[in-house]
Amino acid sequence: SYSKAWTMTNYMEEEFGYAVVDRKHGGKNGGKTYLTKEGSEFLEKYEVFEQNVRQFAKNEFERLFNKLL
Repeated sequence: SYSKAWTMTNYMEEEFGYAVVDRKHGGKNGGKTYLTKEGSEFLEKYEVFEQNVRQFAKNEFERLFNKLL
């Protein structure tokens, strides 16, 4: 949900010690949110991390279960 996403974002920023998003509060046309430079760098690294974890899991699955499939 929207509120859960903001709770997670706020928690992440608190844990990291820096802002990952720049908030432009609403008004007549509503607000906007942008990734900060640090947030963008984190996202890029996280995507590489996630890809590596998926590849590792795939390799391990094949190594462990290949003979059974």
